[in-house]
Amino acid sequence: MTRRLGSSALSFAAVLLAAPARAEHGLGDNGEPLDTSRYTLDLYRGPVLGGSRVVGLGGAYAPIAEGVAGYAYNPASVAQRRPWSTEWFDWEVDAGVTFPTSLTGFDFDNNGDEGYTKKAAFFLSFGAGVQLGDLGLGLSADVEQYRIASKSGKKRQLEVSVAETLLLVGHSLFDGAFVFGMGLSGTNIDITQPQEDGSAVTVGATGGGSLRVGALLAPPDWPLRAGLSVRLAPPAAWVPESVPDCEAPRCTREGGHFVSDGYYLPRTISLPSELQAGVAFQLFRPMNFRWKNPQEEPSEVKRTTNTIAEEKARLARDGARLLQEARRAGLATGPLETELERTEDALEAGAAARLAEAERADTARRKRPYHTMPREKLLVSFGAKITAVTTDGVGLESFLDQRVERSGEEPTVEPHLGVESEVVPGYLVLRGGTYLEPSRFRTGSSRFHGTAGFDVNVPIVTRLLGLLDEDVTFRVSAAGDFSRSYFGWGLGAGLWH
Repeated sequence: MTRRLGSSALSFAAVLLAAPARAEHGLGDNGEPLDTSRYTLDLYRGPVLGGSRVVGLGGAYAPIAEGVAGYAYNPASVAQRRPWSTEWFDWEVDAGVTFPTSLTGFDFDNNGDEGYTKKAAFFLSFGAGVQLGDLGLGLSADVEQYRIASKSGKKRQLEVSVAETLLLVGHSLFDGAFVFGMGLSGTNIDITQPQEDGSAVTVGATGGGSLRVGALLAPPDWPLRAGLSVRLAPPAAWVPESVPDCEAPRCTREGGHFVSDGYYLPRTISLPSELQAGVAFQLFRPMNFRWKNPQEEPSEVKRTTNTIAEEKARLARDGARLLQEARRAGLATGPLETELERTEDALEAGAAARLAEAERADTARRKRPYHTMPREKLLVSFGAKITAVTTDGVGLESFLDQRVERSGEEPTVEPHLGVESEVVPGYLVLRGGTYLEPSRFRTGSSRFHGTAGFDVNVPIVTRLLGLLDEDVTFRVSAAGDFSRSYFGWGLGAGLWH
């Protein structure tokens, strides 16, 4: 028995220590050559990318969850009503662009290595949404594109394109006190290698989907909100047969591995799963408003409509009675019918004006809380993002150099803080924030970011074919993100309320 146990232990140790087994079956340790396709390219996004307000607030947007800018941070944004949104039907369109760049060196992966440059980088976001009573529907699209190159003489460079489309549906409950949303996103990732003749060779490409779920707690008349959202992306282990796009003759298959122009291609490319949560509070200006569905609450339009219907019914009854009495008396009914038609036409003509006046009265009543609220405010938002593990993951720089540098071995936590204030009432909003970007690598270290941004009112009033209210103007926005070996800036435009 002792001999058998000792022999088994020696055999087990030999299996663990056998180097050929690692090379044949899995990813090696840091510093070893990347000589397998059994790994995942981890495209974790450390810096905050989004609209100007999101960047200016340091990414602490999950508990704010407002507008198109919030779709990617909390799906509940699609059904969250703003103070000025009082009609049964409302809509919003928003767009922005961010340009990540660097002032000095550039540490793309935040792994402590500044031996790379990044060129032609941008992050473009666009979205639109409609709200139908308590229901919200939204669609947004993000496109991120950049070129990463080694500063060494190897002339290695890659172009990366990430396009993500998000479709959302949400619902508001309890007069807006609780809002939830969910959606599906589809992601297409393409990595190409530029050639000297101006062409590009596809190194890797993949597509996939993820599930988004979000909730927002916003009690009316409270100066506090809390938000939670989750993005669930299936890990590579869920699709064991996943293989990279590999077309001959440039790409060859060698013993279960895929090699293109000397690059061992990853079996898959992943945007890891994330959880975001936070709380926000606002001083001086109300933060949460009670939202009543106009179709479900008593209104001047409903009362006027009922009154007009009663008047029409009474006119019809009286007219029928008078005509019947005239026929019994043997009188001609022509003049009486003409008079009744004239009275009915006058009632119909007056009904349209009365309904329009009733609608204006309802609109003024519903918007009174918004029009009478103070402009001054101080918004403070706290949030955190937790990113899941990427099994057998490496970063882009590791792939570029074809040497193992494991990424995403442990979950990462990224805290966020943002502050916003309308410093010039009606004309200027300033915001600032900070967040701690963790490293996904053993050799990297966390780095603090400082963010700042503003909105400026452009006092141009237009009804825009009747789609906008009379007091709506436009805004321009800008934001910047500063950190060690990183600088990003962006522009945006939209409506000023």
